[in-house]
Amino acid sequence: MTAANGIGVCAGLSYHPASSSGQADTISRHKLFKANEINEIEENRHEKSTKNNTVWPMKVFQDWIKETQNSSVVEDADGAGAVYSVASYTALRSGISRYYSHFNILKNPLFNSSNNVYKSVLKAHRKSGKDTSQHHPPISSADLKKIKDSGVLSTSTAIGLVRKVWFDVQLHLARRGREGNRDLTRESFQLKRDENGKEYITLSHNTETKNHKDPTDPMQQNYRGCIFAEPTNPNCPVGSFKKYISHCPPDTTRFYLHPLRKPQEALNQQNIWYSREPMGHNALGQMLPNISKAAALSARYTNHSRRSTAVQLLSKAGLQTREIMTVTGHRCETSLKSYWAPTTSDREKWSQILSGELLTPLPNMHLPLSLSPSLREKLGESLMKLTGVRLSTPPEMHHHSSSPTAPSTETSSLTSISS
Repeated sequence: MTAANGIGVCAGLSYHPASSSGQADTISRHKLFKANEINEIEENRHEKSTKNNTVWPMKVFQDWIKETQNSSVVEDADGAGAVYSVASYTALRSGISRYYSHFNILKNPLFNSSNNVYKSVLKAHRKSGKDTSQHHPPISSADLKKIKDSGVLSTSTAIGLVRKVWFDVQLHLARRGREGNRDLTRESFQLKRDENGKEYITLSHNTETKNHKDPTDPMQQNYRGCIFAEPTNPNCPVGSFKKYISHCPPDTTRFYLHPLRKPQEALNQQNIWYSREPMGHNALGQMLPNISKAAALSARYTNHSRRSTAVQLLSKAGLQTREIMTVTGHRCETSLKSYWAPTTSDREKWSQILSGELLTPLPNMHLPLSLSPSLREKLGESLMKLTGVRLSTPPEMHHHSSSPTAPSTETSSLTSISS
């Protein structure tokens, strides 16, 4: 309950027992918050990354106001004179919209003109071929095999083991980029067994993600995810997880730790492989890019590609959309579709299907020899324009003078230019 004067907040009743002197001593069961504390709590409803993504758009907007003196001039270039990309336009609009959320500039009729100009600029941008933005691509099958065969996720090395555990967690829980990685602790995970006695790992708590901020959501527990053991697989994710925990200092709180700065040969002589220094946002944010470089992959994948890869693999396995949404935590099918993208192999297969008829050699086509030379020439020119096939002179015509009685049933063949 917020105080009427806005100075404090109290979430209950206060108890006022009488003291031995007969006067009431006020004992409150609840902490009263000051105005600055209330403001801080309210501000914390936004993620730090969201706040950072609002700073740049507002700086650009404020600089534009100063430069144009609050005129109605439309600007489509950055400070260096280069035209903004589509991604930059989107970020600018979203940041300004968040800052002025009480106006709802995206839907308020007062801003219809601005929104129409925005859409028109993006349309012109795409028409001119300047929209080169790409979504986070899923890791291709060939690159997944490279990762597996390269040894970058080897559980025999300290760096390979922590990479392997991170890779498994990101894949099975379909987490976004670096979302929540820094906050994970050893207590964030639980090792359980199902009704058949099979081990699996799951989150011990309901995480707050971009799509799930409501603590009263009855479906939150479904998004904890599960990583099941594969006892016969040498790369069993549960086995890797347990091995990683066994090599971490027992008194650490953070989950992802930096390996000790020692040669692997020296680490093999001791039980502890990792320091108490937790990996920071930058180290975790560069995890998949570093794996891409170490394994010499065909592309430099970002962390978010793990989420796209999870959607791709589950989709190809034939899972229904509602099942995939339970794994990824998506709230609607439309947003899930944006994560599916055809692989290069898919595109190659489609290309072969589409070009199959054109690449198939044409069967031999025949025209009666009884046609006059002029008609044959006209037909040949028409066929050349339509099919790219030229009319060849049959052997029989070269010997026509010596074989005047050649039967009229003989035919002339058509030969492809490519031959």
